Amino acid sequence: MKKKLFVLIGSALLNTACSESPKPTDSPTNAVSSPVAVATPVEVPPTISPEEQAVQDRAQELLAGQKDGKLDYEELSVKENGPAFVYLAQTSSDPLILASALKGIEKTYNPDKEYPKSNKADESVDLAILRNLSSEDRMVLDQAIRTSKRALGEEPNQEVVGMLIEFVLNHPQVGARYEALDALSNVKNLDEDPRILDAFLHAMNDDAPVASLALFRSKASFARSERAEEMKALSEQLLSHPDPGVRGRAIDVFVDFHSQDEAAILQKAEPMITDENPFVRASAVGALSRVQDPKAVHLIMSLVDDSEKNTYDIRFENLLGKSETVHHDGSAWSRVNDAALYALQSQTTRNPKEGKFVYDKIDHKRVDQDIAAKSQKAKDWYAEFQKKNPPK
Repeated sequence: MKKKLFVLIGSALLNTACSESPKPTDSPTNAVSSPVAVATPVEVPPTISPEEQAVQDRAQELLAGQKDGKLDYEELSVKENGPAFVYLAQTSSDPLILASALKGIEKTYNPDKEYPKSNKADESVDLAILRNLSSEDRMVLDQAIRTSKRALGEEPNQEVVGMLIEFVLNHPQVGARYEALDALSNVKNLDEDPRILDAFLHAMNDDAPVASLALFRSKASFARSERAEEMKALSEQLLSHPDPGVRGRAIDVFVDFHSQDEAAILQKAEPMITDENPFVRASAVGALSRVQDPKAVHLIMSLVDDSEKNTYDIRFENLLGKSETVHHDGSAWSRVNDAALYALQSQTTRNPKEGKFVYDKIDHKRVDQDIAAKSQKAKDWYAEFQKKNPPK
């Protein structure tokens, strides 16, 4: 708070050193009045601590070194600059500086603990983020949403959580809804918060980029949440979604909700083995790896010669009007037969030693040759398997 300094103007009573009494006068009007001390308030600027002054000084240095109106990019990863970024994010009115400062916070803070290259976030970080989540500038808002992860974690700031949920539910731009949902996924034990569960269910019915992300971020623990039955039904509906990224990820979530029902997994995965999109086919064989029915092996083997690339991207426009993608990759080496061979190994893990298929390590310099060799190995293994388990 500001302090007031009072200055005495005037002097002490005059003649206090005189030993004689004052001489009588003819009239009271001739009496001499003694000077009176008057206190006049003077405003003094608020004082700040040396630490605060150092932060402000560093902020000014960063501003002096800006390039093209933004803070120097190389400075954004310097841990020691973190408090200065927080100060600028709380006080600046320049959108370019605000976005840069928020990026600096994202790079130099961690929500839960301090690391050699990052600070532990505190209330000042939360306040900086909250201020900019209300920005009407798209550039600032976009970066504020991305930086909001630093206010989440084990003890998330509930105001930040509430604002992100509002974006997921109601923001008109798909880019904002996508980034807000991605940020919310950083909340620990998010499946225990009814508001976040609502947001995820809403997102699964959103446009393809958001729906696909919601499925991808839906952890297995959602199967034990109070909204499990709703999510279970929705994951089944999304198996026929027109976007392959959504239906490919939907089978993964479907398996989480039906982990004890192999018949249901087999029923839903079988038609997806022949899907026109390679990402979906790769996702389907991944689901079949959880089924012990011999029919699952026959279906998996139908794809060991399918070398089509199983990556897929959903494109959308972010808040800055730039194109972004939701990337989907069906396996480590990004091809359907790689996914099939890995699924075959997983499916036979519980078999006796002689009944197991082992998918050996692939040399990154010989991917094509190695996968072709492993596919032949799988066919040799399958020839023996069919003798005991002929297709029906």
